[in-house]
Amino acid sequence: MDVIQFHILAQLSPSNLLSCSLVCSKLRNECNINPY
Repeated sequence: MDVIQFHILAQLSPSNLLSCSLVCSKLRNECNINPY
């Protein structure tokens, strides 16, 4: 899953923000999603 796709999913489902750190740790990328 790309970071951009995750941003879209996060906008659709704010609950996904809780697992942002988990997803980003798996991708080994930084998560720059701001809380809505």
